This record gives sequence, structure tokens and C-alpha cells, in this order.
Amino acid sequence: MQEIYAMPPVRTVSLFERVSPQVAAVAGVLLVLITIPCIQTAQNALTLLDTQLVDAALDSAQFFL
Repeated sequence: MQEIYAMPPVRTVSLFERVSPQVAAVAGVLLVLITIPCIQTAQNALTLLDTQLVDAALDSAQFFL
């Protein structure tokens, strides 16, 4: 009987502690998957805006010359 009382108490693990690493990993992957198209869209928009500004500058230069 003394051996039973000498054992350390068994620690129960909550569902949150079991699942949180997987949830964090999935959240990280989703963040990367969502960020990549957003960055590409912003780059495309800036390239288009730059092209339109250059065209507008050339048109206005031709108009005044």
C-alpha cells in the first residue's frame, strides 16, 4: 500500500493543451497561404498604377509640347 501513496499524482491534460499546437500550425500555414496572393495583388496593382502614371506623364508632356 505504501507504493501507491508514493506515486506522483497523474496529471490530466486538457483538450486545449492537446490540440493547441496543431491549431497554431494550421493557423500559421493559412496565414502564409493568404498573405502570398495579397502581396502579389498589391505588386500587380502598384505596377499597373506606375504604368498609368508614366502614360499620363507622357500624354501631358506631348500635350504641352
